[in-house]
Amino acid sequence: MSKAKENRINAVIKKASELFIEKSIEEVRVVDIANSLNIGEASIYRYFGKKENLVYKVAIYLWNEVKTKYFDYQFIYKESSGLEQVKQFFNCFIDIYSNNQSFFIFINDFDNYIIDKNISMDDINEYEKELLTIKDIFDNIWNIGVNDKSIKANINKEEIYFTYTHALLSICSKLSKRAILHSDSLVSSIKQITLLIDVFIDYIKGGK
Repeated sequence: MSKAKENRINAVIKKASELFIEKSIEEVRVVDIANSLNIGEASIYRYFGKKENLVYKVAIYLWNEVKTKYFDYQFIYKESSGLEQVKQFFNCFIDIYSNNQSFFIFINDFDNYIIDKNISMDDINEYEKELLTIKDIFDNIWNIGVNDKSIKANINKEEIYFTYTHALLSICSKLSKRAILHSDSLVSSIKQITLLIDVFIDYIKGGK
């Protein structure tokens, strides 16, 4: 693929991400994206084949942006315990929530879109691979914690990772939406996320 073509494809993905976040995936048509870039609708179909392919490319793009900005740099040259690094890993969700709530709104919209369109897991393998690169970071710092005994050794790492990240994604998505009940605002959003992380950390804390 030529650099020029790659740049055009990336421009479509970036513009589509902006429109999907501004409106919704379902509401935005391919022609809307094309018009906003002053290109032909056929060009987008030539690059991606169908809208569904563009949608999951946008999801990959947004996850990669989040990983690079909030996860990758956090765990370089750390001298703290593995437990403290795991807490910082989960605290990244607070940072994302504080600075980029639209990300959680999009991810919720994306999940619903995939289900509504009955898109198979095999069709979004590339998306799953992107998500698992974040798990690689978690696995490394978890192993540090087990080795330095700051994390219990008899806990299933896979169960912890997927349960905790799913719980954090769910609460962040919920809190990113407009409050619909008066009671929704009784406890601050950051406090709720922090309390959840504290419960997680207390559960995995080792004897060190």
